Amino acid sequence: MAAAANDPGAASGVLAPPSCGVPSGTPRRSSLRLPLSLPGSFASLTMGTPTDSSEALVCYAGNLDGYQNLGFLLRSFARVRARVPAARLVLVTHAAPGALRRAVGPGVEIVRAASYDEVRARLDAADVAVSPRAERSGFPMKLLNYMAAGKAIVASAGSAKGLRDGVTGRIVSDGDEAAFAAAVVELLSDPAARARLGAAARRTVEDARAWEGVLDRIETVYRNVLAARSAASTDPEASAPDGLGVAAE
Repeated sequence: MAAAANDPGAASGVLAPPSCGVPSGTPRRSSLRLPLSLPGSFASLTMGTPTDSSEALVCYAGNLDGYQNLGFLLRSFARVRARVPAARLVLVTHAAPGALRRAVGPGVEIVRAASYDEVRARLDAADVAVSPRAERSGFPMKLLNYMAAGKAIVASAGSAKGLRDGVTGRIVSDGDEAAFAAAVVELLSDPAARARLGAAARRTVEDARAWEGVLDRIETVYRNVLAARSAASTDPEASAPDGLGVAAE
């Protein structure tokens, strides 16, 4: 969890407000907030710009950095389009698209959102939300956003932290484009499954018992880090460089 605080994906999660950061020192429960105001936060939003979800809309919401594995997503979506020609993929981001714009194929749109409300509304219009990122330290904030929105999720195993396959989302082996596409196609053709997975995902992030467990783990990590720093400050040899100029371990 300590790595999550420095994870670029967590730092630039498109829906997480600045207030959800953890203060320095050991965190207190009163200072930790959920990434979204969950109850009704999506249902109350209406905007005219998002595409009608009846067109089989798939949504990715997040930054466009390389570790997000968007090349994999675009290749997987080409397979989706081969089976569902009406399917559309929207990449909603606050980042400039840069070179990625030249890589997009038919049915793919990059939307540079003007506000967090627009991101929420775009996500609200989607049938399926996706997280193609493979293994990386930290917790993908987009998963919490997707779950809070009650979306059916397809995620690569490396970024499926907190998901249960077939219960709160669909989890696919990292790098398996065919399986990723198949999971998206299956959900696009099954409204009942989308509703079931989305509802279960939302219940999970609204469950106070689940957050208590997360907070317990965060507090343990912070206590361990602070204890290690305290020990290092009282033991000069613990932080003294060795003959190669590398701190001793």
